[in-house]
Amino acid sequence: MRFMVVCQHTLFSESLCALVKKYKKGVDVVESSSVTSALSVIAQQNAVAMIVFYMQLTDTSWDDLKELHEAEPDVPILVIADFDNNEQIRKAIFTGANGCVSSNFTWRTVTSVIQRVLDGEIVSPPINYKVEKLPEEPSQTGSYESTKRTDPPPVAKLTARQQEVLKLIQRGKSNKEIAQNLEMAIPTVKIHCAAIYKEIGVKNRTQAAMEAEKYIT
Repeated sequence: MRFMVVCQHTLFSESLCALVKKYKKGVDVVESSSVTSALSVIAQQNAVAMIVFYMQLTDTSWDDLKELHEAEPDVPILVIADFDNNEQIRKAIFTGANGCVSSNFTWRTVTSVIQRVLDGEIVSPPINYKVEKLPEEPSQTGSYESTKRTDPPPVAKLTARQQEVLKLIQRGKSNKEIAQNLEMAIPTVKIHCAAIYKEIGVKNRTQAAMEAEKYIT
């Protein structure tokens, strides 16, 4: 799983990368000092699971957040900023953020918000919000087996074409790359993606890829 950290200050960027890596073992983090370079890296390296964007709450930063959201609408954005009031958090959500974290939150709060955003939530906790402990993670010794579906998995309900599209989503391919691989128009790919999300019960591209990992090898 790859995350993109966007922050123009090297010291803060390194700290954010270290914090994101606390979310889950094996997380890959890519740094970028600007929105322009971040979008370029994403285009070259394919999809990322989440963009972590450090904002300074200036007019330029609000424009940057809007640009990130419009350029990568399927990628959830977590905004970290020195929020002075909850109205700023609400503004960030309306501008395109999927989650907000005040810089005075604990790292445990951040990891909790990351998980909730990846689960498809829009998370905007008030400035004084705190999380005392990390959410429990599934045991590595068989808890997934104990909750294994007895019914056919959702991906089994997809058409053969939709399964081809889902496999490419899982591999991090963009809509343009999927269209090229499967020789179809980009609008057709978007229609297939919408149908896939609805059928397997997810809200975005990242969740679809995570669901596919359970059943597609």
